[in-house]
Amino acid sequence: MKLIRLITNNGETQANFNNDFQADLTLEPFSRISLLNLSLDTINSVIQIDSNNDEIDWRITSNEDYTTINIAQGLYDKISYVNLLNDIEFKLNESVLYIDGGDRNLIGLQWRARVVDKKINIEYQRGVLALHKDDYSFSDDVFFDDDDLDPPAYLDALGIWNDPTFTGDTVNNVAMGQTPIAKGLGIYRCQLGILDSSLSSWDENGVIIGLSKTDLTNINPVDFDASDITYGIKASINDGGGGSPQRYFTYTPTGKIEQTIRPVINGDYDPTNDYMEIQINGGRIVLGIYKNTETEFTEFLNVEYDQNDDLYPFICFHSGSDFTTVHNVQFTPTPYVATGNQDSNQLTMVGIDPPQPNDPITNGEGTLIFNSETVAEFLGYDNAQQGPYLFNEYNFIAQSNFATASIADNFIVELQNLNIDSYDGLKQQRKNILYSLSKSNENGSLHYEVPNLLYIDLLNTNPIILRNIKLRVIEPDYTPIEILNRGYITIVVDSGGNRSA
Repeated sequence: MKLIRLITNNGETQANFNNDFQADLTLEPFSRISLLNLSLDTINSVIQIDSNNDEIDWRITSNEDYTTINIAQGLYDKISYVNLLNDIEFKLNESVLYIDGGDRNLIGLQWRARVVDKKINIEYQRGVLALHKDDYSFSDDVFFDDDDLDPPAYLDALGIWNDPTFTGDTVNNVAMGQTPIAKGLGIYRCQLGILDSSLSSWDENGVIIGLSKTDLTNINPVDFDASDITYGIKASINDGGGGSPQRYFTYTPTGKIEQTIRPVINGDYDPTNDYMEIQINGGRIVLGIYKNTETEFTEFLNVEYDQNDDLYPFICFHSGSDFTTVHNVQFTPTPYVATGNQDSNQLTMVGIDPPQPNDPITNGEGTLIFNSETVAEFLGYDNAQQGPYLFNEYNFIAQSNFATASIADNFIVELQNLNIDSYDGLKQQRKNILYSLSKSNENGSLHYEVPNLLYIDLLNTNPIILRNIKLRVIEPDYTPIEILNRGYITIVVDSGGNRSA
């Protein structure tokens, strides 16, 4: 009888045992082999997030203070890490906040956290604030143009193409963006060009700028209807309505609300006409306007934003271009989806000047700081502080692999250079399975002692002379398992002449 101990090599990241021997190991004819024990530390480590280690600080410029997020407290392992990454991503995006006079470098910013090539990637990019004209699909009567509507030359006008006298309460005279808005600091805005009354009802006048939870890449513009309006602002006018003829209305999933603040139109395409704007800002959906008499944003509505929702931009008209146009359309798409036109030219702003991003970022200095070394190490970062990096956009890639793991409750010990009398129903053929053990690695370790030796025939009618033994420990579907440290395994060989064991 022979007892053989095998170990993994230094630096081995999987449970592969490949051991050479300086002396011949002779296995007599009709020998049998059995597993005795094994010891592995699997990569299934856990981390407890609590008040002592739940902070992450970030900034993208050197002239701004750090912003702090608090990630969700709880126990995370190599399975539930997905929840941790999602929380980091959501919290980072929620923390992107612009206030009047604040850091314009944040406009268009969106964070993302994921595993790429076995490494954690926490990155920020900025969606370009621009027209993105080629990213829209249009109903037949809607278009981008600045010739036929004859606005001033510096404007980009959106209007009704071939039916300037149109009025109607439907919303399918529409331009629909094909890319969702940025989820950190997303901006969608336009300036009122013409707002005249068609002398019909409020619902048959004006224009709506909005965001939709509907995936607008999957519908025809003529099929766009009121149920597709998730958030929106409408400017409308009705000279027959009495009193002040102009009205603003806001749309949310809970309904339509008339606002007390009235649109200001100082003339067709006047540079001091109001801007309507929808923001994703500080984890909120914010609806409001920039007015010619004020330098600050006037907020209509502020509601919580669920980042699981992709929101697509749209503009729909209730009256034709004789009565209603908008221009200076600007949008920040998510930077993680390629748009049809990633134009970067900023519009020439005259009159009212809503905030424009700095391009490139002024004093760029991307920095990410974990307030705990243990959290950084769990995610694969060598140091708690990553950066500063002097880039407009940056991907904080972990230095070490983050091996995702499943908690298995069964493992296979497979010989790789010895044939034994074993069969596997999964593979529907003979496989060199030395042992199938039922044990969970939930706590990140796999230590097992065979209760009773189970010998399996080696199927050797002649002596086998070995200088090398190869085996591995794998999951039931033959997926390799990742290990942290050296692994150990012991096998026992019973010579053919001894059948008493």
